Amino acid sequence: MLRELRIHHFGPFESAEWNLHPAWTVLTGETGTGKSLLIEALQCIAGERAQARWFSSQSPWTEVEAVWEVPRHPQLRRVLEGLGLVEEGDDATLVVRRRIYTDGRQQVWLQSRRSTLKNLQAVMRLFLDICDQWGIARMLSSDVQRAWLDIYGQHDDLLKRVHRLARQIRLHAKALRAAESPETIRQRLTGMRQEWQELTAADLKPGEDAELECQFQFLSRSLQIQEAIEALVQDLQEGDRPFLQRVRHWQKTLEDLAQWDSNLTGYVPTLDEWRATAQALVFDLVRLRDRVQWDPAEWQRVESRLGFLEHLKRKYRMDYMGLLTYRDRLTQEIDRLERQLSQKDELRAEVERLYQAYREAAVELHHRRVRAAQRLSEVATEQVRRLALSDAELRVEVTEVHLPEMWSPDVTVHETGPDRVVFQFRSHGGLPWLPLVQVASGGELARAVLALKTVVGRTAWPRTVVFDEVEMGVGGEALEAVGQMLRAVAAFDQVVTVTHWPQLAAMADDHWQVLKETQAGKTVLTLRALTPAERVQEIVRMLGGQAVAPTVRAHAEALLERFRKIS
Repeated sequence: MLRELRIHHFGPFESAEWNLHPAWTVLTGETGTGKSLLIEALQCIAGERAQARWFSSQSPWTEVEAVWEVPRHPQLRRVLEGLGLVEEGDDATLVVRRRIYTDGRQQVWLQSRRSTLKNLQAVMRLFLDICDQWGIARMLSSDVQRAWLDIYGQHDDLLKRVHRLARQIRLHAKALRAAESPETIRQRLTGMRQEWQELTAADLKPGEDAELECQFQFLSRSLQIQEAIEALVQDLQEGDRPFLQRVRHWQKTLEDLAQWDSNLTGYVPTLDEWRATAQALVFDLVRLRDRVQWDPAEWQRVESRLGFLEHLKRKYRMDYMGLLTYRDRLTQEIDRLERQLSQKDELRAEVERLYQAYREAAVELHHRRVRAAQRLSEVATEQVRRLALSDAELRVEVTEVHLPEMWSPDVTVHETGPDRVVFQFRSHGGLPWLPLVQVASGGELARAVLALKTVVGRTAWPRTVVFDEVEMGVGGEALEAVGQMLRAVAAFDQVVTVTHWPQLAAMADDHWQVLKETQAGKTVLTLRALTPAERVQEIVRMLGGQAVAPTVRAHAEALLERFRKIS
């Protein structure tokens, strides 16, 4: 749902911020103040083509920004998460912004990241329905009309079955096509077997690459290690003055000197420890020297193995662990393709069985749609006639696309069933039926959609629905019926309307007023949320009276009180 709308340099609006009510928000104001421009600001953020009246002479650009509250609907969340626009979590908002320059350039941001107009339009179709002449044409696509009929008919379980069977048929048919064209599979198998044989013959083992690298480094430095050991051993116990010999000499000297100074006796054990440590060190050094004897053949083997592993990694463009994983995956894929080659008859039988189940479900869905279409046509006609269209009729036409009795590769299976659903309308019985989206009158279109949305009820997730011209040519009881239907829609969707009728303004949950003011010698438009007292005053104005007239004010208060009790 739309939480905030911010506009800058949009027509006569220098700037405005609109915090919308989650249910029904109404806009009022004097004629010519620019109420419809706010609806056009929503058209702008929906990605509509720019209009000259959107620009101000005071700025080379105009900008609209909207903040949307993302409903907690798993399908919608998955789509937005897939686009990187929201993250998994309970609360999420979507911020979109569009700036258009007078020279035709434009910029789009989705969640503060630069994007394209096409992406903006695609995302906004998930959130916003603008029920004007052109918006309804986009809103009522063939998929949407079919979805509305299925929502009304409560076909969810049967739809899921048709959807599942259609997907299974496509998957099995794909496998069958491959099995019936074995040359392609054999070519793939040949390449896979060659790769599998190469990787299997390589005898790859987890951790081998790291172990070989350490071993190679060790062997490469073995000569240096041996030289260092020899030098240490020479210093410790060989040569002219080895360390061990000198320590023994120091001990004897201290023992002689200790006869003259007993304090020197304490150093003798320390020299014993030095000699013991040096002897242990010599032992370990000799053992290490024996272990690191230079072996040119082993060094050559390790270097060759490392070179071979590097060759495999370059060839398959993956690291060592990737080679191990790919080898195991090849084993599974080869097994699958070999079984696929031998299961052609089984696959065909399975596809035919699935198709018969799909056909039965699709036929049942068609019959249920036809029955639901008849009920929806009657109820929607009854509703639309309450809206000052006393002779109008709405009809839902369901056309069945023929499904052959037997499956063949040419048969197309649709996940929503093969039916074509079209909403039709005529303003009186003497006129031909026309698709609803081709109805010429914007007011008739808006009222027909309002009647349909009232009857159909909840869609997949709450949306923001803008009704433009819905009250055109309406008065009396029909006007109250419009308000009641708008309130019914607002029980689930967020509703936005512009009105000149005080009755509709009194029924809405939230009331905003557009004012034309002069500031610093310039005429600007401002947008103001009305307090309860200001709302009474605005309805007095809409009733054509003066705020000081007791009867008019009492009428305005009575309207608000009446509809407050109804709500």
